[in-house]
Amino acid sequence: MKKNNATERDISKDFEGQKLTFDLFRFGENPPSQDNGADGQEGQVEDGTKKEAEVKTYTEEEVQKKIQSESDKRVTEALKTAKENWKKELEEEEKEKQRLAKLSEKERVNEDLQKKEKEIAELNAKLNLVNLERDTEDRLAEENIPREFKTFLMGSDAESTNENIKAFKPIFEDLVQKQVEERLKGKTPSGASKGDKPDAWSILRDKYK
Repeated sequence: MKKNNATERDISKDFEGQKLTFDLFRFGENPPSQDNGADGQEGQVEDGTKKEAEVKTYTEEEVQKKIQSESDKRVTEALKTAKENWKKELEEEEKEKQRLAKLSEKERVNEDLQKKEKEIAELNAKLNLVNLERDTEDRLAEENIPREFKTFLMGSDAESTNENIKAFKPIFEDLVQKQVEERLKGKTPSGASKGDKPDAWSILRDKYK
């Protein structure tokens, strides 16, 4: 029952307060403002607009500091990567030393021999490639085929390269002849202009469209 009495008193006070405000308003008193929330929101919007309008500008010194900071960061990352690679190489070398230490004298000699043979084979392969490229260029010159076709016609060795050139030569000559005939008729073949030599790759492109 006490709880109900307290509630009734609170309600009565609230009602009396509202009644008093209403009476004062009737007699010309200004009622409490109800627009504080709206005014606050408008102020926040204005402040936000001002902040958006303010553009951050940097001095030349600040720009240089930012550039230097970014450069330092990249250098640090590059050094970190290099150190990691060096560490891996050292670890691999150490493992190899430990492995070789466990081998007998005969086993170490055999491994060294195999390693040297592998290096010699790699050098010979590079030398053979250089010679093959040179020989291919010479063969193309003999057959009046542009050098642009070297990588297209070069095989794994001189024999396969010669076979490729022999098979390609009649096709190339036929295409060139057709271009000459079209020019004599007053037409300009695609990929070429009057007075120019036929472009090697444009010929292939037109042939295999």
